[in-house]
Amino acid sequence: LDPNTGTRIANSTLFRLINFVEEEIEMPDDESSSTTATTKRIRFKPVNAAIFNQGQWEPLQPYIFNDGSTKVPPDIPTVQLDSNTIATPVRAIALSFYASSIALALTLAAWTWRKR
Repeated sequence: LDPNTGTRIANSTLFRLINFVEEEIEMPDDESSSTTATTKRIRFKPVNAAIFNQGQWEPLQPYIFNDGSTKVPPDIPTVQLDSNTIATPVRAIALSFYASSIALALTLAAWTWRKR
């Protein structure tokens, strides 16, 4: 452990960047009575694309993206925040109901305590 931060020292760790690549395989067809009938299936096999060792990333194989290329896709566009808040008049009415219910509760509590 690093005595200053309490975290593990970077050169004592090994990280892997795993890329799951589709692989087409032929499997025997279970539904067919023929022993030679096969079905094409796709499975995803893990491939080590890079390792982080001694504080450096070491590429092992090119990283395959979803479109099948090794070119990094463009960044996701920034999300426009729509806060979808309550309209000001509706908020004012709701706050007035809230204030009147609190005032009524305090008034009735005081009346009950006084008339006990």
